[in-house]
Amino acid sequence: GKIRIPFYKSRADEAELKRLIRHELTHAFVWDLSEGNCPVWLQEGLAQYEEAKVRARTFEYLANAVRSSSLFSKDELLHGNVANYSDRMKAVTFHEQALSVATSMIERYRIFRVKEFLDELGKGTPFGAAFEKVFGVSFDDFWVRWRDEVMEKYGKGN
Repeated sequence: GKIRIPFYKSRADEAELKRLIRHELTHAFVWDLSEGNCPVWLQEGLAQYEEAKVRARTFEYLANAVRSSSLFSKDELLHGNVANYSDRMKAVTFHEQALSVATSMIERYRIFRVKEFLDELGKGTPFGAAFEKVFGVSFDDFWVRWRDEVMEKYGKGN
């Protein structure tokens, strides 16, 4: 029931506070809608999506991961937890990849359908079944399309 905002008076900045509030509120809303059944990557991706409305994000680490063939796999993303990544580069790449996938979901299916998906997760429906039920496509097919788009956008020479 509490939202913790890691904000320090010594670094007081209105834009930073707005960014933090959007991020942490989104976590609370996602948790509530999904009854805690939302994967960590999607929690982070959606929170960063809202945060980016205040401060735009770059995808430098994601682009480097594409070029070095070190993107997180679908399974790593679905079952990974950023808390397990002590390497800063891996953690930032995880966050950027999560944001990219979440943004693709929102752009392709719209936010109200993402909300329906979170509601379905909240009913206890497994991730893959909920994804297909709400979006009409398997997560595997969505993933392939997302990966192809990211490879095209950030691949060698881009």
